[in-house]
Amino acid sequence: MKNKKESRTSGFTLIELLVVISIIGILVSIAIPSYNGIIDWAHSTDTEARFAKWGGAMSRYHDENGYFPPFLLDEDEGVPVVLSREHQDDHDSFVVALSGKKWNTDTKLWETKLDGALKKQKGKGSYIDQMTEDFGSDGFLADGWGGSKIHVLVQKGYASNGRGKDTIELSSSALSEIKAALSVDYDMETINSVEDQIKMIPKPYAFYVLHDDESGSGNVFSWNLLDILNNAE
Repeated sequence: MKNKKESRTSGFTLIELLVVISIIGILVSIAIPSYNGIIDWAHSTDTEARFAKWGGAMSRYHDENGYFPPFLLDEDEGVPVVLSREHQDDHDSFVVALSGKKWNTDTKLWETKLDGALKKQKGKGSYIDQMTEDFGSDGFLADGWGGSKIHVLVQKGYASNGRGKDTIELSSSALSEIKAALSVDYDMETINSVEDQIKMIPKPYAFYVLHDDESGSGNVFSWNLLDILNNAE
């Protein structure tokens, strides 16, 4: 009797397909967190760059005028001023102080005419070259993720001639808010262990944004707060 070779049609069996799908699922589960981590790192770096630029402008403002923009001195020391849609007067004052011009958040255009309140914030000159790219899609200053809730602090008694203190102690409410945001990335035991370091900012001015699910913003600070936490873990 003549043997016949068994023939097999080309293609995958059900088991082979399931194996391939499983492998793809594993690769995706590895790749997506890595990709998201890279994106968050880029947004965080962008935010830090904005803070550095604004901080440099604040230093120049103080050096030339002898004080920080007046609206930043209205709050008790350690209480942040929030630049956002809900606090538009403070937002506009900050922009005028650094640039010498008003940014119209509706038309998204610069205006040179200032009203009485904003005139008081303007220094002797302009202290920042490029600021247009720092505004988000809603017309307000934004972090790297596009969130528009920037916290600003200044040392009210700071003297750039080296006399006087150049640190800021966070208010209890600001400290609590920061600790709550940090708990997304760190355990509370670690946070509490370095609370005394967290509440002291070793600079005469500071900026920060906090974790926000709506905008996607992460925790970014203009001083070494995250280094303190990472070293404590």
